This record gives sequence, C-alpha cells and structure tokens, in this order.
Amino acid sequence: MKNWAVVISFLTVSASALGETGGAQTQAELSFESSHLSNNSPDWRAESLRLTHKMGPREVRELALTHTRRFGLDDSQFSGFYSTALSDKLTATVGANLSPSHRVLARYGLDAAIQYEFAPAWLAHAGLGTKRYDTTNVNQASLGLEHYFSAFSVAAAWRPVRALGINASSTELRGTYYYGDANSVGLIVSSGQEATSVNANTVLLANVRATAISGHHRLARHWAINYALTRNRQGSFYKQNSVHLGAEYVF
Repeated sequence: MKNWAVVISFLTVSASALGETGGAQTQAELSFESSHLSNNSPDWRAESLRLTHKMGPREVRELALTHTRRFGLDDSQFSGFYSTALSDKLTATVGANLSPSHRVLARYGLDAAIQYEFAPAWLAHAGLGTKRYDTTNVNQASLGLEHYFSAFSVAAAWRPVRALGINASSTELRGTYYYGDANSVGLIVSSGQEATSVNANTVLLANVRATAISGHHRLARHWAINYALTRNRQGSFYKQNSVHLGAEYVF
C-alpha cells in the first residue's frame, strides 16, 4: 500500500532531520487526515497523536497512536521507531506497528532502514519491511539516493514488493525546498505496482500512481504545522484524494 512508502521515507527522513539540530528535544503532533474515494465508499478518516524525542545527534525515538475509519470500519494502531547513529556516516532505524482491531489495517508490521552518507550531501538509503494482514503478507524493500544542494534536496527510490506470490515494484521521485527556520515544502510523485486495500477484506497488487505536495512550516518558536495534499489512482479500483493537517508543539 502507499503506507509502505510513507513508513520507510518517514523513518529515514524524520530521523535525519531531527538529528541534525543541537540539544535534546521533544515534540508532540496531533494530526487529522480525510480521504475521498471515487467508488462511492465512505470517506476515510484518520487521527494521530505522535510523540517524538531526540536524545542526541541522530538519535531519535517516536511513539504514535492512530485511529482510522476506512470502508466504514474503525481501526486503532500503535506504532513507533528508534533511530541511532552507528558511525559518523551511518544511521540505522527500526520500526514497528500493531493494530489490535486490524479490520482493514495490518495486524502488525516491522521495518528496518539504514542511511549512509557516502559523500558530502549525498545519502544512500536502504530498507526492508513486512506487514501481516488477515489474508496475506506484504514484503517490501527500498533502495534510494538523496542529494542536498543550496536550499533544495532531490531523491529517487525503487521499491520492490512481494504479495500474493507475485513480485512487483514501484518508483518514487521527490524534490524539497527548504526556507526560513526549519521550513520546507516538497513534491512527491510515484508510479508502479503496490499492495492496495480494495475493500475491507481484500489486499491486492494494483497499478498505482500518486502525487503529493507536503510541507512543514514553523508558526512560532514552539509551534509548527505539517500539511499534505495527495492524489492517488489505485488501479481501476478507485481514485483517492487526501488532505492531511497536523499541529506540532516543540517542548
């Protein structure tokens, strides 16, 4: 599902972004997301509470509680990750999620990722993950390259996936502009085959195309907002338009 891209990208990008600032830091985020589907299904909704603590340079841990409503069914999910520097150039991250209800969400998921700075402003990313649904397992890897220059960064990733005994893959391109104090806005486009929930009980591989605009903007010393507008075409099953908005407080 598109969640895979979000999980692996979030593990590496969030960890590096938080880890570059000096001193210990704790932040809390309350976020809301609404998605409209074109196949007359009820709108999807999600609310999340996320706590992130940076213990030192490139050492971050996070816990999150999420409530979702998809296909008219409610789910809850607990998730978290831990990221730490293995050397001055290598960072490792492990993450997990668990849904006690798992009506639509996966029963559980496990992820691991590494980030290596092989040259100044050049990063290589690699990740592995698995999700267990009631009807199938979804296994995915990720290989990516990222470069920072001036006030910008660009990244490309390839994500092979195996589900239902079938191998497939997708690609992702991302560009980000950084402005002001810890502010950013980015464009993400992806295309390929991904595991997709087509109804409450079925996960299939589908040809997915997605475009997203996302950003982070600091409002004051302790307050910031996170936002995203996403448009997904989930094969021939449905189109999904999503709006995400989060309020972040830094202690």
